Amino acid sequence: MKPLTFIGVPIDSVNPGGGNARGVATLRELGLPAALGAEDAGDLPVEVLGRERDPATGILASDD
Repeated sequence: MKPLTFIGVPIDSVNPGGGNARGVATLRELGLPAALGAEDAGDLPVEVLGRERDPATGILASDD
């Protein structure tokens, strides 16, 4: 089996409460990377700040 790398992308695209963004940390706390035998490479430095969708594409916070 090829080596796995766990990379977190803690974005919160629609919920201002932060629930989606906390999901990555929760998976780590539950031991998912270790259970998969994966290297944990941490989180990507991303942040979605806007709450407006682009009218043409529907993408949330496309200017971010």
